[in-house]
Amino acid sequence: MGELSDFMQLRLNNLKTVAQSPLARESALAQIKLGKHLFEVASHGRHPFAFILNNPHFWLEISGQGAKFTPLLHAKIASELLCCAPTDSIIADLHQIIGELDSAHGWDGISEMWRLEFQFRIEALHNLSLFIYIDLVTSLRALWELVTQSGCAIPSLRKLWRCCRGRTRRD
Repeated sequence: MGELSDFMQLRLNNLKTVAQSPLARESALAQIKLGKHLFEVASHGRHPFAFILNNPHFWLEISGQGAKFTPLLHAKIASELLCCAPTDSIIADLHQIIGELDSAHGWDGISEMWRLEFQFRIEALHNLSLFIYIDLVTSLRALWELVTQSGCAIPSLRKLWRCCRGRTRRD
């Protein structure tokens, strides 16, 4: 969908090196401001992504230049943000972040979203009385309906899902 700009590749590589410092006062300087958010730059990426940036609202995994089969950005949005911020605001923030990462090919705000994932923490599964694997497997349909259609407690998530539901990946 895009490629990291030369400037941002160099900047993130330098900050990643700073993050690897054994001195806490130096590694604490591995920060970057994207949009209106300040992110900590991790000392290492996670395959296949070269860089990890995080703050209390977003966890961003960013591919390096030349990544052929990896998207520019994989973003996780904190449920706390989804509970209290308007979806349009979250999407605008991500749009601005992507634009800064990929100045030449920034996301147009219209292109399709390829995948939307939901992650259930162990505590949530236990609250739903799902303790063993077979219970989880037999409840997948109900879990899917819970987060996409029915009484999901996160209004912004319902709106985001409605926006993405009709879109499919074009091969």
